[in-house]
Amino acid sequence: MHRVLLIAYYHPPLGLSGVHRVVRFEKYLPEYGYEPVVLTPKPGAYYAYDGSLLVVKDVCFTESLDLLRILRVLGVRQLTGGKARPKSLRWIEKEMGWIPFAIYKGYEVIKRKRIELIFATSPPVTDLIIGAILKTLTGVPLVIDLRDPWVSNNWVKRWVYGVSDRIVVLDEAFRKYVNGYDKVEVVPTPYDMTIVPKTEKFSILYPGLVRKLAPPYTFIKGIDELIDEGKIDSDKIEVNFVGHLEIPLPQRPYIKHHAYVPYHRIKGFYENSVLLLLLVGKYEPHFMITCKLFEYMGMPHPVIAVAPKGVRARELVEKYGIGEGVEPDDIDGIKRLILKYYNAFYSGDYLWRDTIERFHVTHVVGELVSIFDEVINR
Repeated sequence: MHRVLLIAYYHPPLGLSGVHRVVRFEKYLPEYGYEPVVLTPKPGAYYAYDGSLLVVKDVCFTESLDLLRILRVLGVRQLTGGKARPKSLRWIEKEMGWIPFAIYKGYEVIKRKRIELIFATSPPVTDLIIGAILKTLTGVPLVIDLRDPWVSNNWVKRWVYGVSDRIVVLDEAFRKYVNGYDKVEVVPTPYDMTIVPKTEKFSILYPGLVRKLAPPYTFIKGIDELIDEGKIDSDKIEVNFVGHLEIPLPQRPYIKHHAYVPYHRIKGFYENSVLLLLLVGKYEPHFMITCKLFEYMGMPHPVIAVAPKGVRARELVEKYGIGEGVEPDDIDGIKRLILKYYNAFYSGDYLWRDTIERFHVTHVVGELVSIFDEVINR
């Protein structure tokens, strides 16, 4: 069994969406001959705790400091304010206060447990910097993982990329941000949940954070208008939002909000839904891909992607045929799609679909392991 040090600032018992990729990797790596040893900070004041996601026995928790708080005390203010941020400090993250603790513990773990590979996942890029430092200190090969593109261009990024033995990106669209490097591999986030829907009501599900940048208001307005026009019965439709809210939801009889639930309970919401909702705002980056999209790949439900044309999340929905896209401000298009699926459901001719095996965990983790094998045996 090969031992791999997995560096992840965001890790269970944190319960939000950013942890699911690494959790699925570490859960299934042992089946392929890799034993993960996790390096992560001690739990902080999280939005949500979910101990059910803590699947690895060997987790090394360390201390950490919030670097932004320290800099503020020292007189550096508005570090994360776009133009307000000093150019020389734009590469700094608040998580970088973890670096000295992670280096000290990581070096000790590498030597004591005879680690053969370092796998650092970001965001934050702090994880990648720690991985690059540990690789430099120990000579243990390094694979870095980009869940989001590292869009800035500075000496830190160039150094980390140069030190890495492989660069793994979430999606093909991210390749442009690692131009000039010939060691880039695409490994999507896998799904490992399969369900059989069993609801008798037209129920729409949106799991995850309701974000200010991608509000559901136009979608809700579309339902309101269909009800007012007599095309939909308000007693025969339900929309479930499961997760935290950055913005308030309108009060409607058909809207149900459920605060964050442990991940193992989300399966019940999928089972009791027939349509999945994906939201991307008009002003979000073109490479935007939400974590829930990969979960949707493993579901039989069709997806409505309320997202601008050209945004990567919508492109993937349409490319793999798991649903249809519509512009965020296209109220008529939104109404057309809702009514299409509503009528199909109650006519007994619903448009269930096949799951996309390319994103199943056995396929995806197998790809990642092939990269690990090649790096270790090089």
